Amino acid sequence: VQQVQLLSHQYKIASRVELFIGRLPQGAAMPPSGAPNVVFERLGHFSLDVNERSNWQARELKTVYVPQASEGHFLKLLLHKCHVNEHNLY
Repeated sequence: VQQVQLLSHQYKIASRVELFIGRLPQGAAMPPSGAPNVVFERLGHFSLDVNERSNWQARELKTVYVPQASEGHFLKLLLHKCHVNEHNLY
């Protein structure tokens, strides 16, 4: 993976997104489902705009470039709480 692109909803917008890359332990076979032995390394995070200026009409596309040294089998996105707005109160 060289880059990750995330397209956000107009008003259901995560306040922050964290990226993790996951690797299997040396010599471990790929599991048929789930990933209990995967070791995840945090690559970083980015924030998304509240989108108030566009009256919640526009979507935001974020492109994040992943360092070349980051090789793995899994990519995990951790989405933090959503921005509260008149369309998304909870």
